[in-house]
Amino acid sequence: MLRWNANFESGHASIDAQHRTLILFINRLERLTKNTNPTPDEGEATVGFIDFLENYILRHLQEEENKLVQLRCPTGAAGKRVENEFTEFYREFKQRFAIEGYRPHIVKELSGACASWLEDHIASVEARLKLCRTKLPEPMNAN
Repeated sequence: MLRWNANFESGHASIDAQHRTLILFINRLERLTKNTNPTPDEGEATVGFIDFLENYILRHLQEEENKLVQLRCPTGAAGKRVENEFTEFYREFKQRFAIEGYRPHIVKELSGACASWLEDHIASVEARLKLCRTKLPEPMNAN
């Protein structure tokens, strides 16, 4: 289970709120792995949750990138690499999930990958935001 801690603080409330939400969802996914014999409804709920998580993560990444550009933060190749690796893993996971169906070990693999990715992702974003924390100079008045 992931737990929010001070090391995750970026200093930007909206980004931190999204990261906290992702932690809640990833922890919920981990709890789903405890069910070794789900009912059809629980299996369907898991599929829906996995789809929701994917969409939330992709939307979060886009919003975060927009915020970094707005703050004139370096976007960084390392951050993009982590995001691309996760996106590729997720695509492969979804294909495997579609073929094999609900299997606790598969969902547990996704949960672990999401937790690792989020920790790496937060560290990457935090590093970029630290470079931008100083107030930008005010534009000069033309008058």
